[in-house]
Amino acid sequence: IKKNNFWIFILEDISPWMLLYAIYLNLYLLISGILIFLWNKKSKTFKHKKQSFIILILYITSIGMGALEGFFLPAFTSYHSMGLPPIIILIWMIGIWYSIIKYKFLSMTPELVSKHIISNINESIILLDDSLNIININKKTKQLLNIKEDQLINNDISLIIHESKALKDEINKLFQGEYSDFSCRVNFQKHDNQKVLMDIKTSIIKDKFNDVIGMLIIGYEVKEIKQLKTLYQITDREVNVIQYIITGSTNKEIADDLGVVERTIKAHLTNIFNKLGVDNRMQLLHLLKDFNLIPDKNADKTLLFFNK
Repeated sequence: IKKNNFWIFILEDISPWMLLYAIYLNLYLLISGILIFLWNKKSKTFKHKKQSFIILILYITSIGMGALEGFFLPAFTSYHSMGLPPIIILIWMIGIWYSIIKYKFLSMTPELVSKHIISNINESIILLDDSLNIININKKTKQLLNIKEDQLINNDISLIIHESKALKDEINKLFQGEYSDFSCRVNFQKHDNQKVLMDIKTSIIKDKFNDVIGMLIIGYEVKEIKQLKTLYQITDREVNVIQYIITGSTNKEIADDLGVVERTIKAHLTNIFNKLGVDNRMQLLHLLKDFNLIPDKNADKTLLFFNK
């Protein structure tokens, strides 16, 4: 109503509809505040903590100012409310706008972006979240694994990579900042338990706030291992021994790691040398380079994982 050349706001007599509206409004405000508070407490990243903190503070400020102007001042002083709470809510809206501009609130998620970026890349691409669950894979990965995407999404990386335990140990070292990325040779496992030998490079994905938003694995199939096995009749165990040789392991180290006696490793090496027509390890390594069996070293660290 207009009074003394300015407008004031008064509540009508309490009615069932007015009471219902008051209950609804207060429940809405209470639940909203609780959800924002829980979001702030459970957020792990700097960006999300900042977003939730700004919105929570401005939420409390706007609700407090609205209650002060619309209820407390008229109840305890001669002040007459002018119905400003809807305008005061703009404070909260400004906080959301600031969070959108400054901290990318409501921006596209890595999962959504990845579906458009990686879908047609020719190399195998696997995107993991910070819990090492699979967010997305591309067409090449699905072809290699002969599996549907929905069978993998939100599941652990162990469904794809046979050496997942060793891989996770190294990824934890990435999180600790020991190095920025690493390359290694692993086996992708298909749903029929067949394995595909892969060279992969693993790196952390961070946003501009230095928060980890995921892990990127880029893989290349080592097709030459099939050629080597077919051409020289190399067994799977002999391939395993060859990979140890690539790392410079001694016969004793290989035997200890595989749980066999050193004499067995010497027998494997003799068979390998005879099949490949070489006399020593140096000649063997030179031959393996021609077959692209020396892992990619374009990373901070190069590793080889093995099946015992």
